[in-house]
Amino acid sequence: MGEAALVSVIIPTYNYAHFIAQAIESVLAQTYQNFEILVIDDGSTDATRETVARFAQVQYQFQANQGIAPARNAGLLASRGQLLVFLDADDRLLPEALATGVDSLNANPDCAFVSGHWELVSTDGKSLPSPPIVCVTKDHYRAFLDYNYIGTVGQVMFRRSILELLDGFDPSVPGCDDIELYLRIARTHRVLCHDKIVVQHRRHGSNTSSKREMMLRSALRVYQSQLPYVQGRPDLEGLQQEGIEFCKKFLTKELKKQRRDRLKSNWLLKGIIQIRDRVRAEIIFRRYRSERRKTHPRRSSD
Repeated sequence: MGEAALVSVIIPTYNYAHFIAQAIESVLAQTYQNFEILVIDDGSTDATRETVARFAQVQYQFQANQGIAPARNAGLLASRGQLLVFLDADDRLLPEALATGVDSLNANPDCAFVSGHWELVSTDGKSLPSPPIVCVTKDHYRAFLDYNYIGTVGQVMFRRSILELLDGFDPSVPGCDDIELYLRIARTHRVLCHDKIVVQHRRHGSNTSSKREMMLRSALRVYQSQLPYVQGRPDLEGLQQEGIEFCKKFLTKELKKQRRDRLKSNWLLKGIIQIRDRVRAEIIFRRYRSERRKTHPRRSSD
């Protein structure tokens, strides 16, 4: 594959009009310029369409809200590039990201994808403490079973051929469709991790990763789905079982927390209602006494 390979940068989005312009601008600022940008709007109700329309270079596609995995798959179908990057709408690529990915895949033609590293930024784009750069050099399937060393999917550049072969992202595990895909690829294909930071990942309250119950249920399904591929390998079986137990443990804690929060909320609501009723009763009683004084004035003493 030559240096002129077309890279499709696919940006799925849902109500991120306040961030998506920065994501698009980060692609336009790449040192590697043979790319296309596709925004897949997954049913946004904010000003996403108007914001994207400011960029003539961007292909915009709207669909009814289905979730991020279907949006990513829609981008795969609509794109033309031999290489693919899926950039979250609240993240930003660093200027050398595409060049680094293309060079790495050119140097490793047997690799299905290459991944770099990330740095964390706040809602307003300021640097936050970031994870250390640790490159996995072998047995990536085992590494992904142990932990997901890819913090955000924008760190990865995929070959189109592998995603078409494996039918893209799995919508049945929302929030974990990325790690499910990495596992599916790494089981049978070589992948590579390089040492360059390629993306800034924005931390804010509406990140998908903040939806704990959904993420834990999806992660549990992902670990359970690996059973046929780890049987007979005690080290992998152990990691798979640890993952299942971890998800079950924290899912139980999350559900208990939700129950406590609901009970607390109900208790507070009940207290508020009681106070409201007392205030209303006092107001009514005062009005009654006032009206009674008007209609039955007290006699002055002789």
